[in-house]
Amino acid sequence: MIPNSAATILKQFIRSKHLPWIFAAAAAAMMLPALKTGLVMDDLVQRIPQLKPSEIPPDLYRTGVVPDNPGQLSTVLFELFGFPRDETRNRIIKDYGLLPWWLPDGARASLWRPLTAFTHWLDYRIFPDKPALMHAHNIAWFTAVVFLAAITYRRIIGPTGIAALATLMFVLDKNTYFPVMFVANRGFIVALCLGLICFLMHHKWRSTGSTSAAILSVIFFSLSILANEAGVSTLAFILAYALVLDKASWPKRFSTILPAILVIIIWRIIYQSLGYGVSGIGEAYLDPGREPLKFLYHLPAYITGIFAGQFSAVSPEIFMAINFKYFVIVSVFYISFSIVAIVLFLPVICKNTLARFWFAIALFAAVPIVAAPSGKNFGFVAIGAFGFIAVFAGDLFKNKSLVPTLRLYKYPARVFCIILLIAHIPMAAAAKLAVPRVMPFLLRSIANPNGLNNVSLSKDSNVVIVNTTCQLSVSAIPTNAAYYGQTIPTSIHTLASAYSALEIERTGENSVVVRSKEDNLFTSDQSSSFHFSHAFAIMDMLFFTNQTFEEKHRFAVKGMTVDVLALDSNNLPKELAFTFDVPLEHENFRWLKFNWYTFSYEPFDLPKLGQTVTTDGPPYISFTDAVRFIMQGN
Repeated sequence: MIPNSAATILKQFIRSKHLPWIFAAAAAAMMLPALKTGLVMDDLVQRIPQLKPSEIPPDLYRTGVVPDNPGQLSTVLFELFGFPRDETRNRIIKDYGLLPWWLPDGARASLWRPLTAFTHWLDYRIFPDKPALMHAHNIAWFTAVVFLAAITYRRIIGPTGIAALATLMFVLDKNTYFPVMFVANRGFIVALCLGLICFLMHHKWRSTGSTSAAILSVIFFSLSILANEAGVSTLAFILAYALVLDKASWPKRFSTILPAILVIIIWRIIYQSLGYGVSGIGEAYLDPGREPLKFLYHLPAYITGIFAGQFSAVSPEIFMAINFKYFVIVSVFYISFSIVAIVLFLPVICKNTLARFWFAIALFAAVPIVAAPSGKNFGFVAIGAFGFIAVFAGDLFKNKSLVPTLRLYKYPARVFCIILLIAHIPMAAAAKLAVPRVMPFLLRSIANPNGLNNVSLSKDSNVVIVNTTCQLSVSAIPTNAAYYGQTIPTSIHTLASAYSALEIERTGENSVVVRSKEDNLFTSDQSSSFHFSHAFAIMDMLFFTNQTFEEKHRFAVKGMTVDVLALDSNNLPKELAFTFDVPLEHENFRWLKFNWYTFSYEPFDLPKLGQTVTTDGPPYISFTDAVRFIMQGN
């Protein structure tokens, strides 16, 4: 029991108008390690459109990554995110080798986020050579998000311990670290910030009748979507409010949703007419506007993963750490968790209006996030989920009149609630402390900026990598080279992945055949339960679907053709023939292979005609060693 005096002090602290500021300051303090991350991956790709032509290495132009009129605001606003909309530039990028040879020519992944792009443009105008300040800019947006989340909980729930508990869980949520740490991911945090302002204005409009608040709500909703496509999830707050909290008649409630729906329709028409959207790539990004059937097909499974991932704190990123044979186990866990959660949540949802409201937000917000179901995009869902968990806990342990008194329900529900609180407070706090050490290392591993340090290259080199960790690491090579003052080769072509052992047979003066020792060329070595190779295999799924490959199909890029010789039972290639326009020993070729032990590329000795050589897959690593390796950050 808490002494009366201490309880009084605690209540005063919880009700204090300064508490949201305290939460915001704590959130900012937790993010301070991000200041040392530097620029990685997409940060360096997005740096190029910001630079003046004189600041861009001339050799970078032949890669296709340099847009027309770099350094101009209009270029930054329309060309900063994703693949170019220009098919000619996409073809140049693919011929150079930054997009994989198997990607269909019609593939599209162009995103329009002009408001976020403007914030990046400001970065490069004010402090272009100070990445720490760019990270500080991200942290400032996140601090505002936490402050607004605290205000939102207090406005809806009241200045109570329940509102404070919900805010605490949001502050400790490990999923927020990545989008704040990664400069290129700022858009999601900006969208969440503006979405919360939109909802607060909507709440003011519906509770006071303020016309100005209604107008501001529509404006901030529009700005949220222009910051990031995830801003559509703001509709979840408005829809939940209309269905649960609004006291007006049903026709009037419906009318309060119409402005937001109209904004989404207008935005989507403009978005798509300008050539933005995603299609023809893997299941990591699903665009309901361009591929609605594909989106609907994956909706049930992805919704389950988002729901269970957020409430259980076991985010979908776990799939990136484990080999494929464990996918079923995680999927069964997600389904089982969701069923148990719904059964135990339902009585409280039915009887408690606030529980119903927050649960509705979590559920509705998950639908747009199906388009990119990664933990870093769960912020809107998290606001609803943590609000619900806090109310759920309050009902179970305090307000007993609103929950069933049957022991068959009460005790399992309390145990389940305690598990949720442990997962989202002490365990979340531990994860939040560990993530700053893990994330920068993982990003550097993917980008691998030092991977070519042991190889002598010239600007005339045509690099051929027989086995790469993942295509994203190859895509980062030219922009890494430009940033670090390294040589940018003439082209970079990859044959297959390094996450499984390969047999490479010399079949002609200009040709080789590559076979995987696993089921296919995209399956990681299954000897290790936990390994980086599994993450790289998942990342490559960004670029393909099962329908991409057909036996005897030919792919062609500049200087190289690829013939599919054999497929596995999942229609993924097991054996490929690569034919080049010139002999493999041409003086400009630099043949490389990836060495897992040095985590870098090294020269590859071509086999003689009729001979076969083998490249090693990833070495076996135990789970304990994997964790130790990551935590040491080397």
